[in-house]
Amino acid sequence: MDPELVVQTLNFHGQQLTKLWENERGVASLQVVSSRDIDYQVYQNRSKDLGFQERGKRIRLHQFIVDKAHQLYKAEKKPKDTVYFFPLMPPLESFCHFDKTEARTNFFHSIKVGDVLIGQVQQKTFHGLGFRVVATEGTTILRDVRELAIKGSVHPDQFNAASDRKDGAFNTGDLIRCEVLDINADNEKLNCGMKGLHQSAEQSDLQLGVITKEDLPKSYKTMVDLTGKSYEECLQSNRTFRNPSAIEHLSNSLGLDLSSAASDSFLKGLNAPVEGSDYADELRRSQNSKWATKSVAEGIKYFKAGLETEAFQCLNKALHIDAVNIEGLVARGAL
Repeated sequence: MDPELVVQTLNFHGQQLTKLWENERGVASLQVVSSRDIDYQVYQNRSKDLGFQERGKRIRLHQFIVDKAHQLYKAEKKPKDTVYFFPLMPPLESFCHFDKTEARTNFFHSIKVGDVLIGQVQQKTFHGLGFRVVATEGTTILRDVRELAIKGSVHPDQFNAASDRKDGAFNTGDLIRCEVLDINADNEKLNCGMKGLHQSAEQSDLQLGVITKEDLPKSYKTMVDLTGKSYEECLQSNRTFRNPSAIEHLSNSLGLDLSSAASDSFLKGLNAPVEGSDYADELRRSQNSKWATKSVAEGIKYFKAGLETEAFQCLNKALHIDAVNIEGLVARGAL
């Protein structure tokens, strides 16, 4: 939720709205705002003009604000102008065959309160919903949990009524988006909710409750579409990876100036002018000359020992390595 809008609303409507908000959405839901910003000064200035006969309307208005807070105070979504410069890839565990028991243990020790999950309802009882975790979303670390059979539950107090149904009820097979409220890693249990009590500004655009297949995160769809492909195949098939502008964007993000005539690198040694003798071609010539000279020395040694065939082979080897080696040419001419 947008903290600034929440503060303005609470200061305008006073302590009554704050109390109702805390009772129905929980005190934790107001952690997004600073208590120092809430002074009710605006409400105190206008309270003398509030008539008792309008009290019923104000109460209904307060109830509406609390019920629809998630929609009313949704933080403005910032344009992600860099999203097209980074290829969306499945997580590493999609390409590796980890032990499922270890993967489940790792999941329960890495998940945090407030993380957003996508689940499919498997059971509906008086005590709430039981669901199987399908995917992670939002700022939650991208995980491949399709084969881990991780389950969670949602208590009725944490329901968001299904807005597309008259009775607002949930059905088996529904896809739901919820946030993690409590984690029991030892027993591998997740207690989740749909009230948005822990949603940060980055997650405020995520609508909790029943969703459709079209609402599934793009990361999950990518993971499903690329199932069975190697990492290299996934990367090469990604249009974003092949975008030539990605190199320029990445260099700008890292503070590298590719347009400069001077060298620009994170390696300090590469930022200094490079001598001609340090280039690959020159280094190769110097290296070949030394190897050829070594073979010439061996050839001369064989020649002095009267082994002309071996000497000839060494000198030919030297000239094969370095065709313009003077010592090699002179020595072979003397044979």
